[in-house]
Amino acid sequence: MSILEDQDGVLWLGTIGGGLNRFDPEKEIFTYYKNDPDDPHSLSNDIALSIIQDHAGALWIGTPDGLNKFDQETETFTVYREKDGIANDNVYCMAEDEGGHIWLSTNKGLSRFDPQNEIFRNYDMTNGLQSNEFNVTSCYVSDQAEMLFGGINGFNAFFPDQIQDNSALPPIVLTSLAQDGEQVDLGIAIDHVTEVTFKWPNNSFEFEFAALSYAHPEKNQYAYMLDGFDEHWNEIGTRRYGKYTNLPGGTYTLRLRGSNNDGLWNEAGAAVKVTIVPPFWATLWFRGIILLVLIGGIYSGYRLRLRNLETRSRELEIQVEERTTELMKIEEVLMQNEMEKAITSERNRLARDLHDSVTQALYSQTLYAEATARLLSAGEMQTAAEHVDEIRHTAQQALQEMRLLIFELRPSVLAEEGIVSALQMRLESVEERSGFITEFKVDGEIKLPANIEEGLYWISQEALNNIVKHAQASKVTVMLKKDPHIIILDILDDGIGFDPEEQSNGGGLGLRGIQERVDQLGGQITIESQPGKGTRVHVEINL
Repeated sequence: MSILEDQDGVLWLGTIGGGLNRFDPEKEIFTYYKNDPDDPHSLSNDIALSIIQDHAGALWIGTPDGLNKFDQETETFTVYREKDGIANDNVYCMAEDEGGHIWLSTNKGLSRFDPQNEIFRNYDMTNGLQSNEFNVTSCYVSDQAEMLFGGINGFNAFFPDQIQDNSALPPIVLTSLAQDGEQVDLGIAIDHVTEVTFKWPNNSFEFEFAALSYAHPEKNQYAYMLDGFDEHWNEIGTRRYGKYTNLPGGTYTLRLRGSNNDGLWNEAGAAVKVTIVPPFWATLWFRGIILLVLIGGIYSGYRLRLRNLETRSRELEIQVEERTTELMKIEEVLMQNEMEKAITSERNRLARDLHDSVTQALYSQTLYAEATARLLSAGEMQTAAEHVDEIRHTAQQALQEMRLLIFELRPSVLAEEGIVSALQMRLESVEERSGFITEFKVDGEIKLPANIEEGLYWISQEALNNIVKHAQASKVTVMLKKDPHIIILDILDDGIGFDPEEQSNGGGLGLRGIQERVDQLGGQITIESQPGKGTRVHVEINL
């Protein structure tokens, strides 16, 4: 349909159905540009009826679906259609005038396009065209810059620089103001009205206005808006009327503007102040009263609720005090029971210790004394003297045991110096008593609650008594370690050991005593031992 050789010698061909084709004569290579429905920047239509290159080097393509501008660097198209101001989307033929404007023949007259400002100016039969319909590829620019466009009733010839637009700015006037079809009587001429007031329920109105331009007035364009109600202008084309209904109370400004036949707009236009008087329940003073009533009701309800809460709070305080008193009484009874249990447990432990140590020592002394008496009667002085030594030795052991028991009843060093000093003194006492080597290790600063210190002390006492009586050890090690939330006690000996499985079905009094004390502290105990390989007592108390 059209062929153009551009400024670089490249050929551009417009086809029917094949879109825009680019041909490089040197390389003999074709490149095709066609419409892609999913790409708004592709060629608008595969029918390319007209191609021109303007003096700035831009390429323009006319199609049955608008005017296309081609960007050769990005290989994209910009499309202009009726919504952008062109007379019609069917672009039949194009030509550029000396002023850089592009003239286009369409199915609804001629359009003059200003590429720099992207503004269209349209002409039809009222401007002297042979018809609003032109023919495909029928246009020409003469050597004298005269433009010719062919149509269905002949052709038009004109010099673009002689085409003058209507430069008269049209006055805008209000020509009618009505409510429910009846004219509003304001006592003055309608075109002199500058403000109007309507009272509810008459809060609707219709209006008409005009642009006073009489050169083809049927082409005059109009727009209006109600300031304070509309956010945008209502563009109504050649229609000259509008309407508002159910307006809320308030003050508005009705703005009117229009253009002449050549699209020259009177932007200032005309303005009418419109006041809508609302019903009393929609007024600020009435809403203020309602708001005060609501606030008063809410405040009264709040005060009533607050008083109820205070009364309920006092009742709850009384109930809490009564319940607290009851719980304190119960706690006293429970503490008394626990103290009695602790006393009973301590008595049982002392009984076991007396039985295991002092009582047996005294019984042994009795046997030795009876045997000594018989030996003295029989004249066996040497053997009797040996028995006397055994009696003395046994008595010394019993005395040491009694001292230890007395110390255990009131370990004052525990309260004065703490668990570390108390255990250290206890170990020194055991070392003097038994003769084996003792070692005491402390990891970290040890400061514990009194009940835990006392519990650990008695656990250590039970374990050390067991070692002295049964372990036949040569060395004992006590280790005390404190983590942020755990206290760990380890007591190890290198004695004869035992089988823990045999002790699990009952065990001696010493092991049961240790387990009871650990349970009272809410801790855990692990006893590791094998015959001939010593014993380890490991206690962990959660702080």
